Amino acid sequence: MVVVESRCRLVMKPIKPTATKPRERKHQDGVANKLANRRTKPAPEPLRDVTKPMLSKLRRAFNKAGVSVTDDELEAFAKDLIQAEVPFMRSSSGRIARVITNEIGLGELRIEYRKKSPRL
Repeated sequence: MVVVESRCRLVMKPIKPTATKPRERKHQDGVANKLANRRTKPAPEPLRDVTKPMLSKLRRAFNKAGVSVTDDELEAFAKDLIQAEVPFMRSSSGRIARVITNEIGLGELRIEYRKKSPRL
């Protein structure tokens, strides 16, 4: 039998007592509690009124489609779009004009067609 002597020794330093108490945690449950208590943003209210920018965009779309329209017809069309919950303010007037001329369906305005470029 050969006994090998080890040159490494584990040296434990004595622990000094701390003068202050450890800090108490605000949330005992940790991060899960913190995330659960975070205030969420309320959902935006659906549009109910027709605004001037809406009418301007729809008038531009009707002009691009080559259709003449009165103010009352324009407002009625805007109210129909709002009632159908179509986000037409996010769409270009060219795409709305294509809906007016029946090139694309009204449901296609609900689909986002552009990929947003990543912000650097």
